Amino acid sequence: MIGAVALAIGLLLILAGLASARIPGGATFARPGIDPSQAVGEDSTGGRFAFARRAPNPIRAFVLSPIHPATWHANAAIVVGLFVGLAAFAIIGTLVSVGLTTLLALVGVGFIALAIEGSRLVARIERRRAFFGEPLRPTPHPYRPLRGGALNILRAEFADESRWRDVLYVAINLPLSVIEFFVAALVWIAALSLLTMPLWYDAVAGASLPAFLGPVAGHEPSVVAFRTALGAALLPVAASLSQLLIALHRGVIAGLLCTTESRELRRQVETLRESRSAVIDVEASELHRIERDLHDGAQQRLVMLTIDLGLASERIDTDPAAAK
Repeated sequence: MIGAVALAIGLLLILAGLASARIPGGATFARPGIDPSQAVGEDSTGGRFAFARRAPNPIRAFVLSPIHPATWHANAAIVVGLFVGLAAFAIIGTLVSVGLTTLLALVGVGFIALAIEGSRLVARIERRRAFFGEPLRPTPHPYRPLRGGALNILRAEFADESRWRDVLYVAINLPLSVIEFFVAALVWIAALSLLTMPLWYDAVAGASLPAFLGPVAGHEPSVVAFRTALGAALLPVAASLSQLLIALHRGVIAGLLCTTESRELRRQVETLRESRSAVIDVEASELHRIERDLHDGAQQRLVMLTIDLGLASERIDTDPAAAK
């Protein structure tokens, strides 16, 4: 019963994580803002295990998946992700809890701001962890700069969508990381245990197995061969599952912590619109200044001309030469 409830909760968390990758800004899994100019062709990558690189043939790729470098990278990322998720959730959660407790004293604002910036640091670590060993990496989403007056800094800190995406990711990362770790560990332990049973079970007197493995607990050559073959068959399954789990996690990171092509294009359009408005305002101000200078200069000359004409009219009878 407990296992069924845990499995249901895990599936719901995975679905929530996958859905969150498509919520903001039209993010997609297919094109998570990765710069194609950074691509490195896999065919050009040599090395001892170059033959195990991803191949168009799915059967060959599946069979060779246990020795594929992507499997090692995925397993390392899953293990590191568990510790990062635990540490990040504990630290950020503590800061948020202290901040909410002391919010009325205005001290909590600083703790909450520290938690937000800590989430930003976690997001940077997670982008590197999840895409470790990959030739293509997504572009991090932009943050509002913390500069200007106090009001601008507060607005950038607490009204920045990208920072709150980081906080949301820290909240859902822990359950996702725990599920990924235990699912991958369970399959890998099962595969390696079955594959190495002739060494630690068949060759050791008095070794025992769990009761549910009764049909395959014998030491007959056929049973030993069957267990070994089953373990060997589970190896590519475990390797492929590790790659699948980290690929799903990359989808969550791409949607929450990275920018997409459409979102980046909208940001550039908005930047161009703001710069265009600024240029238009500067041009209008300069034109107004020129018009004011022209108007004021002509008006001054007209006033001086009026004064000169008045002086001339006063002297025209008494001193015609001076008036002229």
